[in-house]
Amino acid sequence: MARLPDTAWWYWAAMALLLAGKAVLPAAALAATGLGVVQWVHFYARSERMGALPVQVRAAFLGFLVAGLWTPLGFIHWLMLGATLARVAFDYCLLARTLALMPWNHSQPLSLRLVQQVYLTPPTQDSILAALARPVRAADAPLVQQLVRELSPQSRRNCFFGPVSELTPAQLARMTRFDGTTALGLVAVAGGDSPRIVGIAQHAVSDPPFVELAVVVADDWQRQGLGERLVALLLAHAGRTGVAAVQGFVMAANRPMLALASKLGFALEDDADPDLVRIEKPLGRVSGFAA
Repeated sequence: MARLPDTAWWYWAAMALLLAGKAVLPAAALAATGLGVVQWVHFYARSERMGALPVQVRAAFLGFLVAGLWTPLGFIHWLMLGATLARVAFDYCLLARTLALMPWNHSQPLSLRLVQQVYLTPPTQDSILAALARPVRAADAPLVQQLVRELSPQSRRNCFFGPVSELTPAQLARMTRFDGTTALGLVAVAGGDSPRIVGIAQHAVSDPPFVELAVVVADDWQRQGLGERLVALLLAHAGRTGVAAVQGFVMAANRPMLALASKLGFALEDDADPDLVRIEKPLGRVSGFAA
């Protein structure tokens, strides 16, 4: 079934009309800039994070719109029109992909492979709201394995603390079979008729009444708030089932995950292993996205 256009699509469609209208009515460029402001404010209010990729995209786009108001740089508006039409027609956002390569938006080293992956990967629905979060099922095992295989080496190291290229049958079973009471696994599924798991988060009893947390997000979906959404859902579930605290370990070099843990109220402590940081959150009032 074809998906209905989301809010972002309608924003971009309206933007394309206004930019095209500049050829007939120059004032349309001002209207496009005004729409750019509205769009940026909307997405910032929705994510509450300046660092969220959708917010960065709209801030950068707004900057280009403002620059194009200066007559010598008016050609920028026509370039932005082409990029906007690509987003509307093919769901390909060049600006989002370019920003994803900025050093503050990824943890793996910049390489030709990474550049190719970012620019040549087929378009995905870039809103975290387009990824359906639901409990993992045993039948998801092939899609979970695919997620792990497609991770960059750095993302695999961040998740498994070593050079894991794929999961063993036992590991796959542990990631896809949960009782839903004290342990829970969630997956984020995107792709509509061709489903793809783009994130998975889980907590399992480690030392009752404590549980251990783990989360991994596909490289092309990182820095969009998806990991935060999944972790917040797990925290809400853990709180409802009487868990006293959620614990976990994070690679010391994994700065985005450490920043997320800190934002969600986890305490960060040095571990005996200098490459790891121990995180822990006593449960009470859960912050983040509402369940």
